[in-house]
Amino acid sequence: MEVVGLITKSNPKFKQGDKRYEQALTFASEMIARAWENQKGPLPDMDDNDLVVEFDELDRQLGLMDMLRELDASADIKGGKNHNIILIFSEDAPMEIQTFRDATQAISVLFELEKEHAGTEKDIVLVRGNRHDVRTAFRNYFSDASDFIFYIDQARGLLSGTLS
Repeated sequence: MEVVGLITKSNPKFKQGDKRYEQALTFASEMIARAWENQKGPLPDMDDNDLVVEFDELDRQLGLMDMLRELDASADIKGGKNHNIILIFSEDAPMEIQTFRDATQAISVLFELEKEHAGTEKDIVLVRGNRHDVRTAFRNYFSDASDFIFYIDQARGLLSGTLS
């Protein structure tokens, strides 16, 4: 939900914006519950095939899965060494990443960005760590949504009977 909120103008986590994203994520939740947990989720009375058809229709309208496949914000953080990393979160744009080897320079840029974007909807965060640590700490925002994509692709096949 956080990733969808960052890359669209909707915020399904808080029921704001385009309701189709909420619906798509509800269908996705149900598909994952059935395919991976052998349980029913928020739509227990819906037929498996209808669930997949409805999700696919919303996906065609929104391009949700294609959007998620294109995400790879973490590729902008190079190497395994510790860096000073500024993350800029915005409702209407993908997350921006700036890396610095020098902490003093990172702090200076952070102050400039905070001044420049005062009163806007941007959240600006300075963190220190290596690529893995930062991805782990901010996992919901650094997606690579590959796990979600894998689970949905598999669930589509399992629930529609095209994958055994």
